[in-house]
Amino acid sequence: MADAKPAARMREVHQESDGTYGAPRITAELRETSGEAVNHKRVARIMRASGIEGVRYCAAGTAPPSQIRLRPGLRT
Repeated sequence: MADAKPAARMREVHQESDGTYGAPRITAELRETSGEAVNHKRVARIMRASGIEGVRYCAAGTAPPSQIRLRPGLRT
């Protein structure tokens, strides 16, 4: 399938970000590293199909403690 190679690379980028990157950041990373023209809609579609999700932040700036995930090295 044509989406297998991009899906594998997206999974790598997602894991390198400790699971925090979503479609916009993964799209930017793929464009910078591979130089390949990739559309954010395609990235989002492949991510949904592969079960890859970024961290969602609450609009009000608060979230239940169970949903808060901080990257190592960040201070609160």
